[in-house]
Formats: sequence, C-alpha cells, structure tokens
Amino acid sequence: MNLSTKSNKDKWVRAEEYLIFSSACSLDWRKKISEKISSNDFITANHQQLFALVVESDLVNERLLDSIQDADTKSMLSKVIMDAERKGFTEPQSDEWIDCIKTMHNYSAKKRIAEIKDQLRKAESSGSSEKVTALLTELQMLKK
Repeated sequence: MNLSTKSNKDKWVRAEEYLIFSSACSLDWRKKISEKISSNDFITANHQQLFALVVESDLVNERLLDSIQDADTKSMLSKVIMDAERKGFTEPQSDEWIDCIKTMHNYSAKKRIAEIKDQLRKAESSGSSEKVTALLTELQMLKK
C-alpha cells in the first residue's frame, strides 16, 4: 500500500482506512492488527467506531457488512472497503500494516506536540512555572 498517493486525504486517514479494510477482510490480519492497536489509536471518531465494530465481530467481508444493523455504520464500512478495493489495496505485504500504525502514531504525536507548544505559551505568559515544567517534560518525551 502506498500512503503517498495523489488522494486529497491525509496519510493518516489512508493508514486508518487500510487497517480497517485489512481487519474487515481477514481474521488473521484482524488478530495481528488488534494485538498492536485499539480503536482508541484511531484519530477520527468514525474510524474508532468502525475498528471497534470490526474487532468485536468474527465475520469478514460481506457477512460482516450484512451483520451491521445501523445503516450509517454499514455505509461507512462499505465505503472504506470499496475505496480500498478500488485503489487496489490487498492484504498487507511485509510490514505495511506496521507502517500504517506508525503513521497514525506519528500524527498523534505531532498533534500533541502542537497542543503542548500552545499550552506552553499560555503557561509562560501566566507565570505558571509548575505547568511549564510539566509541559516541557512531556514535550521532551514525545520528541524522543
């Protein structure tokens, strides 16, 4: 899977969709992926919901889709699967799925670093040295 396609979607969105697709289409991949991440690792709420639903099921492909009662959820998962198939996604090759997880985690870390920097500016201007110290410590840990 190539995360640098010409799609307008961000890399992390494609990574999330690829992991959902792989988990929805193969019990073996679902097991491998769910041992490394949980729905909380997904950035978007819809993808969190879809991954949680897929992981809870023991069905794949059309049977999985047929088992979903909520029309909106069924439509979201169907769209992820169809988009992946249209892009020619297949079951993960070598460490592609690990790369997708890293992409998701890197995005989360970058987002948190930006939040910390914003909080640091506010804490420094308010003179809260304890807060500044705590934020700097967290920032150093994230940058490692």
